[in-house]
Amino acid sequence: MTAELPSKATGGVSVGDRLCDASLISAGDDHPTRLHEIVSGPQHALPLFQKSIEEETGLRLKRMAEEVDQFFPEAFSTHLILEKEDELARVSQSSPVWIDSSGKLHERLHITTPTLMFVRPNGYIGFRWRSIDRQALLTFLDSYLIRCEA
Repeated sequence: MTAELPSKATGGVSVGDRLCDASLISAGDDHPTRLHEIVSGPQHALPLFQKSIEEETGLRLKRMAEEVDQFFPEAFSTHLILEKEDELARVSQSSPVWIDSSGKLHERLHITTPTLMFVRPNGYIGFRWRSIDRQALLTFLDSYLIRCEA
């Protein structure tokens, strides 16, 4: 199951490609890690990419991650990946916040606007949306997974 097939001419990765790897730093404790380490495992990953975080965007991303976790408990690991160090990233978040301090990951993925991805446990991209579109994400997930209605 895939969504939004961006043209290869725009660069970056497309749905169906394997997500590239890159170095990241935890915004909470400056711990270094690799992108593949945080998105690998038995769960699907939902990395939310942003150049830097403004309060409104951060709240929308946080609500989206919380809603995905509510509807699909334990099915996802959500991560906010920023290109720039940001004080808001250091405040308590429901999802881990990572910094792409070199900017190479954002450059390789051609991230210029807020972007969210659905990464399958095998590391392949199943969904890429170049906006923070809650409804588009939930519509896609509903076609792929069964919601847990409490």
